[in-house]
Amino acid sequence: MTPILSLLRRLSRNDVAFLMHRLILRGVYGNRIQRLSNRDMFNRPEWFWGEQAVPNLPLTVPDSSGGLDDGARDRLAADLVEAFHAGQGLDPSNGNYSPLWSTIIDRSAPPVLRALRDRDPVALRAFLEGMFPSPTLWGIGYGDLGLEQGRRFASFLILGQLVGLAESLGVVRTECPEQGEIGHALRGGVEALLSEVERAIGIRVDFPRIGGAYGIEVGGRLLDLQTPGHLYAARRFRGHLAATSDPHACEILEIGAGFGGTCHWFQKLAAPRRYVILDLALTNVYQGWFLANAFGRDQVGLYPDFVREGAFDRRRLWILPVNSQEKFAGQRFDGVLNQDSFPEMPAESVRGYLRLAAARLRPGGILFSMNQEAFSPMCGQEPPWVAALATGEPSLVRRSRELSWVRRGYVEEVYQAVS
Repeated sequence: MTPILSLLRRLSRNDVAFLMHRLILRGVYGNRIQRLSNRDMFNRPEWFWGEQAVPNLPLTVPDSSGGLDDGARDRLAADLVEAFHAGQGLDPSNGNYSPLWSTIIDRSAPPVLRALRDRDPVALRAFLEGMFPSPTLWGIGYGDLGLEQGRRFASFLILGQLVGLAESLGVVRTECPEQGEIGHALRGGVEALLSEVERAIGIRVDFPRIGGAYGIEVGGRLLDLQTPGHLYAARRFRGHLAATSDPHACEILEIGAGFGGTCHWFQKLAAPRRYVILDLALTNVYQGWFLANAFGRDQVGLYPDFVREGAFDRRRLWILPVNSQEKFAGQRFDGVLNQDSFPEMPAESVRGYLRLAAARLRPGGILFSMNQEAFSPMCGQEPPWVAALATGEPSLVRRSRELSWVRRGYVEEVYQAVS
C-alpha cells in the first residue's frame, strides 16, 4: 500500500471529519474558543496517526437506578435545601467566589439556585436526578460537554486518562510518540486494559448510576468522563499518605471537591477513618446528592448534622461549607487534598487555605496539590500559583513536584507539615 493510501486509511479510521473540524477551529479561532475540548482532545495527538485504531465507543446514559430508595431521596433533597441555607449564611456575600466561578454560576446555575432559594425540595430533586449532563456541572464535572462533543471526544478523553492511569501503575508500557507503536496499551482491547488496572489497584472500577451519570461502558462497568482521573488522584494521594500514616486509619480534609469523585474513589481504595470536604454551599449540594446516594445518608454528614451533633464521631464522610472550619478548630488531619480548584479561587482564599493546612495538619502530615499552572489572567489578575504562594507558609515544606500522568499541564506537589 502506498504511503498516501495508508495515511488516508488511518484518517478515515480515526474520523477525518472530526479531525478536520478541530484543525479548522484551531486555525481560524486559535485557542480562543473550546479551550477545554481542544486541550483534552489533543492530550495524545499521536493517536490520530498511529497504526492502532483508538476505539470509538458509544456514549451511554444508564438509568439512575443506584443509590437511595425513593423516599430517602425525597428526604435527602429536603436536607440539602436546609444545608444550603445554613452554609450560605456563613458566606452571604459569596466572598470565596472568584470572577470565573461567579460567571459560571450566573450563566448556568439559575435552575438549581431557584429551587434552593424557593426552598423547593421537589424541584431540587428533579434537577439533581439528572445533574451530570447539565451545563450547571461545568467546572465541577464535564456537564453536557461530553454529549455535545460526541462519542469521539468522550472516548479519547476517557481512554487517554485510562491509559495514563495504567502507565502510572506500570501495567503497560509508557507510550513514546517519538518511536514505537502508538496506542499499544489498547492492543488487547479496552476491557483487558481495565481488568489489568483493576487487578493492580484491587477494586472494581464502575461509576455509580446516580444523577444521570453518563460515559462509556466497558465490560458492564460505567466509566464517566472523570473516572480514570479521579481514581488516579485518589491512588496517588493514598500512596503519598502511606509514607507517613496508615491510609485506612487517617483523617482527611479535601478543600474543593467537585462533585465528590476523588472522595468516592478514595473511600473505595482506603476507607479512611474520616473524610471531611470543605467547599462552597452550592457545591455541597451536588456532593451531598452524589455521596449520600453512593454510600448511604447515614454515612454522610451535612452542615446541619454537624451543628446538631457537635462532633464528627457518628459519620465517616462530612460535607461542610466554607467558613465552617472555625467550628472544628480542634480537629487535626493526616492529609489535606486540593485538586483542580486552587487556581480558580481568589489568591487570598488560596493563602487562607494554605494557612489552614499548616495549622490543621498533624506533624508529618501532607498537603497534596494536583492543579494546573496555566497563565490565564482574568480581570487583569494572574491566577494563583500554588508553588509561589506556598512559600509564604514556612511550616509547609515541599517534598516533591512532578507532572501528572493523566493530564498535560497538571502538577502534583506534596508539602509536609514540619514543626
